[in-house]
Amino acid sequence: MPKPVILAVAMLMSGVSMAYAQGVASPCGDSVEVRRGDTLSAIAERCNVSEGRLLAANPMLDGSGDLIIGQSISTRSAARQVGERLWSDVKGAVGQTSEALEGVASGLNATAQDILDKNPDLRSRVESLGSSLGVTGNGASGAPTVEVTPQPQQAAVDVMVTGLPTQSTVRINVGPAGAASQEVAEARTGADGTLRQSVPLPDWLPDGKRVVLTITDGERSVMARSAPFDAE
Repeated sequence: MPKPVILAVAMLMSGVSMAYAQGVASPCGDSVEVRRGDTLSAIAERCNVSEGRLLAANPMLDGSGDLIIGQSISTRSAARQVGERLWSDVKGAVGQTSEALEGVASGLNATAQDILDKNPDLRSRVESLGSSLGVTGNGASGAPTVEVTPQPQQAAVDVMVTGLPTQSTVRINVGPAGAASQEVAEARTGADGTLRQSVPLPDWLPDGKRVVLTITDGERSVMARSAPFDAE
């Protein structure tokens, strides 16, 4: 490995160690599984952390309605996040030019694509940036819209979503408004980014509580959300 890279890695490890040492451990460990009825406040209390820490550690979450039952979310401290950002910064510095990235890859007998394949978090950030800049070319334009139509006398609803990435696998989740939802179906969008699906409603939904349906991607990040509706 080239000497500058070795020095960078040594500095990184030192910074990460210091950041990790400053962190306060949670009784839940580094992650916790979302349970039925969970909210951010319930998880924060169970794991003896703040809601702010949970939101900071899980950028895909904007609120309790983004929680999915069975999902594992991070409880890492801000100090640990600092350590990981140091690692991200080093990777970013190395990758400022394609020449530098290919140089490191060559030293490791790999290609730049190999590095991305072995670092899914880095790949996700690159793809997310491309998506935000509108250069991925695999999705429909505009914000997704969700229409939910309850099926009379049945514990099910008809769902139509437009504006999703084309021909992509997504997950459909249903739960009480403001709390964790349950994955009830997996579907694939059409060539126009439209999804039409009939999905069952969980039998544990509390009476009198409004329901929300969310569409998530493979990483369980929310892509679209319905307005609250009454389950029949």
